[in-house]
Amino acid sequence: MKNKYAQYNASTVAFAGFLMLFWAWFAGDWYYPRDASRVFVLSLHAFDWTLIIGGVAMLIVAAICFLGQRVGLLLETIVSGAIGLVFLLCAAIWVIGSSIGMQTILNGIFGFMFVSAARSAWTMYRSGAPDLTTTGFPVQAVKAPEAPPAPHPASLASSALPKDGEPAPDEGYLAALAKEED
Repeated sequence: MKNKYAQYNASTVAFAGFLMLFWAWFAGDWYYPRDASRVFVLSLHAFDWTLIIGGVAMLIVAAICFLGQRVGLLLETIVSGAIGLVFLLCAAIWVIGSSIGMQTILNGIFGFMFVSAARSAWTMYRSGAPDLTTTGFPVQAVKAPEAPPAPHPASLASSALPKDGEPAPDEGYLAALAKEED
């Protein structure tokens, strides 16, 4: 059974995966001072590998979501959350180890965005994400029709009025109705 929420999510997950792989293409070959701490250097390598492995993982999750599998939302929660936490950790290490540069700021922003995406995917997964395969809108049960209301007394056919095809009464319609007994 296909899950529309997972399918709707597939394009954003794929975009994130492609963006990470594009960023990985240009990242790397870091220049850092010889006196940089081992933790700082490890964070640079962790960031590079997160871009590569995370980008591929996001594309795999996007394929699963595109197929409409609800488990794709759970996988996105795990992958996006891990990527976001690594990005935030790297940003924190870079702030402490060097200075606040554009790369550090972008890492922090993207880290929060990935954590937020993980939270959204978890919310959709946990809620059960109702299946909307047919119309896209929840369908309400149709009620049985109610009995028609009683007709208005003036709408009932009167014996004082002429039948179809007969001429009109000489004294007029209202006078003919007034002569009629209830």
